[in-house]
Amino acid sequence: MATRPNLDSWLDGAGAEHPVRVEMAFGGIDDLLDDLEQLLATLEEAAPSRLQGKRRDFRSLTDRERWFDLRSELLLAWWLSLQGVAYEFGSPGTSQPDFVLPDFGFGIEVTRRARDGSEALRMSLFRRLKGVRPRSRPVVTLSAQPLAIREGVLKQISDETVAALTRGDHHLDAVVRPARDGHPATTAAIDLFRGDGEWPRVRYLESAALLTVTMLDVEDLILSCLEDKRKAKQGASMPCLLVIDASRLVDAVWLRPKDAWAKRLAHLLTDEHTFIGVALLYGRVGALPHLALGIGPQASADDLTAIARWSEQMGIEIVNDE
Repeated sequence: MATRPNLDSWLDGAGAEHPVRVEMAFGGIDDLLDDLEQLLATLEEAAPSRLQGKRRDFRSLTDRERWFDLRSELLLAWWLSLQGVAYEFGSPGTSQPDFVLPDFGFGIEVTRRARDGSEALRMSLFRRLKGVRPRSRPVVTLSAQPLAIREGVLKQISDETVAALTRGDHHLDAVVRPARDGHPATTAAIDLFRGDGEWPRVRYLESAALLTVTMLDVEDLILSCLEDKRKAKQGASMPCLLVIDASRLVDAVWLRPKDAWAKRLAHLLTDEHTFIGVALLYGRVGALPHLALGIGPQASADDLTAIARWSEQMGIEIVNDE
C-alpha cells in the first residue's frame, strides 16, 4: 500500500465528509492520490508564506466544489514552485490577490469555472428517467457543444422525455440553447431505445465541430469573471493577472490553439478592467498545465517587462492584441 505522508498530514483532523476522504472511500483513485501527494510535497518543500492557511482551508473542506476551487490554487502554486518562482499566498481578509510574486511586482488572482451543458443534460435525463418504466436507453444527438443549459430547460426536456416514454413515443426534439448572434439554436434529438442502459449516450452532429457559439459563450464567461466586483477589487489592489481555471469547462476549450486563445483574451481586456492580463489555465494535478495568456492595454511598460521575465521563467508565451 502506497504511503502518502504529506496527504496524511494535510488530512489530519479532517472529517469523514472531507471530499478527498470520500473519494478515498470509493477506491480506485490511487494515481490521483499519488499525484496529490507529489503536489503537496512540492508545496511543503517550497514553503511559501501563509501555506499553513491553505492547510487549514484544506482540512476544513466539506464540499466537493470548494475542493475544486482550492485545488485550482494549489495547482498553480505547484507549478510556480516547480519553476522556481518565489511567491506568497495573499493575506486573508484583505484585497490582495491569491498570489503575490515579490520578485516580479505583480499578483495573480485565480478563479475556477465549471460548465458542461452536454454533461448537465445527460445527468438530468439520467436522474429523471431512473426507475421510470418502460426502461430505456436514451441517445442524445446535439447540433452543437453547449457550454451551459438553463436549469428550467433541463427540467422541461427531462419531463417531456418521461412523458414521451409514457406515451410510447421513441423520439423527441428539443431546443437546449437559443439562437444568438445570427447563429442557429442548439438542438437535441433524443431517441429512446428499449433496454436496461439508463445512462444516456451523447453524440454530436457534424455542425458541432464549428464551435462558434460555444466559443462566444466561453468568452462571455471570461468577461463575467473580469467584471465580477470582488475580483475587480483584487485586481485593483496591485498590478494583477486573472487566471481562470478552465479544466472543467466544455471540452471545446481545448480545440482552440493557445496562441488563438491568447489573442482573444487580449482583445477582451479593455481600459475599464482592473487586470493587466487574463489567462485560461487547463490541466490536471500531476501534469504541467496549459496556459494561454493575453495582456491588456492597461499594462504599463514596467508591467510588460515583469510579465515577460515571469513568462520566460514559466515557459509561457504571451500575446498582445495587435
